[in-house]
Amino acid sequence: MEYTFGYANTFSTRYQMLENMYIGNPIGNTDRLLDFRTPITGTLFFVPSYDLLGTLGLYIKK
Repeated sequence: MEYTFGYANTFSTRYQMLENMYIGNPIGNTDRLLDFRTPITGTLFFVPSYDLLGTLGLYIKK
């Protein structure tokens, strides 16, 4: 089992990374890792910043 991680300020950055990896840029120029591994499933997690939690009223009181 292997994991890949990506961190970005916006989802569009991570989306572009995945698109480049699986579709290629230019099209067909995919990540070499895919020659050796076959992705089966995936998960995406969103971790909000402390400031966003405050904006949403979800601060954890200390």
